[in-house]
Amino acid sequence: MSANLSYLVAMDADEEQVKRLGSTLERAAWLLVLAGMASQTSASHSFPSYNPLLGFWGAYATYTRHGKATFGFIAFASLAVILDIVFCSINSADSDIFRFSLSMLIICMALKVYAIYYACQFFGAIGGAAQIDPSILTSSRYSSASASAAASRATRSPYASGMLASQMVGGGYYAQAASPGSSQLLDDREIDDGSSLLR
Repeated sequence: MSANLSYLVAMDADEEQVKRLGSTLERAAWLLVLAGMASQTSASHSFPSYNPLLGFWGAYATYTRHGKATFGFIAFASLAVILDIVFCSINSADSDIFRFSLSMLIICMALKVYAIYYACQFFGAIGGAAQIDPSILTSSRYSSASASAAASRATRSPYASGMLASQMVGGGYYAQAASPGSSQLLDDREIDDGSSLLR
């Protein structure tokens, strides 16, 4: 029971970190949407219009907690910062609306750098490269990482101490327990949240 309790405490701490990083990234993403829309106010000059899209992408990545979406946001936001620097160095005009749009674009650059930092932290908290491709931990370059990840899962998982195997049977999971004669049929909801294993 203490292994299950320590697993839940570690899971709660990880979940709190993901929520904290996700909410910070989400706020930065929505600010990026607003500043990107404000940078489009110049009717005489064309400003980059990918900033609102990147903001929506960042909000989507935090909402879904999807590794590929988060990595895509990091990659394209990094490229967008470079393109913004190039745009700012090439274009100039002497009108108030251009200066306003340019200042909004510079604010967008700062927000993207801030969002990239927190997106990298968020990406690591949700599983990082292992979430994109789980087989990455089984390659020879990451053999020590896969061994330590397997050891961590074995000590933290409530499934490791009580169950040997589970298989899909008739709409539910049939779990074979470690002690003989004590197997049970669990539905999908009970397997997902692990609450039935703590009783």
